[in-house]
Amino acid sequence: MTLQTNPPRRPRSTGSRLLPLVAVAGLLLLQSGCNLVMLVSYLIHGPPTVEPDFHKRTGLWLSETGKTTGIICYAPKALKWDNEAVDSEVARAVAIQFNRHKIRVFNPDLVDSWIDQNPNYDKVTELGTAYKLDYVVHIDIKDYSLFAPNSSDLYQGRCDAVINVFKMNEDKTDGELIYTTEIRSRFPSRSEKSVYEISHEDFRNYYLQALSDEIGRKFYETYTMDDIGNSALQ
Repeated sequence: MTLQTNPPRRPRSTGSRLLPLVAVAGLLLLQSGCNLVMLVSYLIHGPPTVEPDFHKRTGLWLSETGKTTGIICYAPKALKWDNEAVDSEVARAVAIQFNRHKIRVFNPDLVDSWIDQNPNYDKVTELGTAYKLDYVVHIDIKDYSLFAPNSSDLYQGRCDAVINVFKMNEDKTDGELIYTTEIRSRFPSRSEKSVYEISHEDFRNYYLQALSDEIGRKFYETYTMDDIGNSALQ
């Protein structure tokens, strides 16, 4: 059971391209001696894209047609005292980002069910074997908080994590580690937010969206202007 089927490799809707195009056009028109050739090129072909680190280092796309990716997240018990469901929440948020970018994702509900039934699993590739997946993305959370250091009245999402990707072999009996990267996320990046300005639930949702996109950008293509309009709390 998956969230998306048969995705193209480079999904970008017309709507998602409109804002970057308008922004770039505006910037070019504001400059004296505007290069009309550059402007026409931007309007026709769109702004430059950013190659994801995963493809840069492996030559692979998780969004390849017919491939299914499972996402499994681990957080130590010490972190779950204040964020009981952080592992499931992060995994689901990343699954949503992957799905939006046409990466075929295995149902997070079934992943949670498998973890409940196999709490003492030895290798995350056992998930890939159980459900015949092509890739397993493992997010190992080392630190996580919604508050600024030494504060209880200032929000700042913080997450340190290691991300490993395993590619399952043809018969799905085991997998090979093909990619490792680290995430050190801080949100907002420039200043904290008072707990009196935003509710705890709203800030948590903002941060899960920001964190999952930061993780997702390791795997899917983005435009150089994609951050415009997406920095409400920055």
